[in-house]
Amino acid sequence: MNISYCTFEGCGIGIRYRPSPIISNCVIRGVAHGSAISISCGWGGPSPYVTIINCNIIDNHGFYGIAALGAKVIMRGCIIAHSGGDAIHFRYCDVIMERCRIMNHYDGVYCRGSDVIMHKCTICGTGGWGRNCHGLYAERGSHIEARYCNFFHNWHSVYAADDSVVDAAYNYWGDPNGPKYTDERNPDMRDEVYGNVIYEPWLTEPVLDTAPPYLGIEAVYVRHYIKGRGEVLI
Repeated sequence: MNISYCTFEGCGIGIRYRPSPIISNCVIRGVAHGSAISISCGWGGPSPYVTIINCNIIDNHGFYGIAALGAKVIMRGCIIAHSGGDAIHFRYCDVIMERCRIMNHYDGVYCRGSDVIMHKCTICGTGGWGRNCHGLYAERGSHIEARYCNFFHNWHSVYAADDSVVDAAYNYWGDPNGPKYTDERNPDMRDEVYGNVIYEPWLTEPVLDTAPPYLGIEAVYVRHYIKGRGEVLI
């Protein structure tokens, strides 16, 4: 199942036990109930990867931007912003995230019993409006590796509860002096980490995304011109 170049207004996408679905270059917005993308693969059987590429999931006030249970998920080049609940909610999942930008008012990425690899992602603006939320929250034996990511303007950038472990070395924390290690949530002390979090060494400058955009042509006829338009943000 492939879903490409679609715009969803007021409704999302639900995936249940589908073989290796791909969602690419889609916009999902205005979902008032449930999640913008809901993925459920359960337990006990093979779980193919769900791939989400270059999608904008914005202004959905139902609950989660992306919710996944017992799934394998690959995300690349996505923007998830301003969801009603967590931007991304993983339970018992295996996940690879690359070059995603997460801007939210609750938890940015919530992980329960999940293994997650993050590379060149940005998580910012979580825990706004006085809420005690997190950029990345890990619990119940989650194992997270984050490399060359940007964390800034979060109440807690990374919080590892119970026996969860987050290897977050080589990231930028909004300040060249690195993050603050504390359990306290203070609106004047942002970009904090707590729990089993490895945050040294850190980067002293933000990570820039220099990867070129993906351009795809699905079909072209002989002697036909290819026309289109795009936008370059610098």
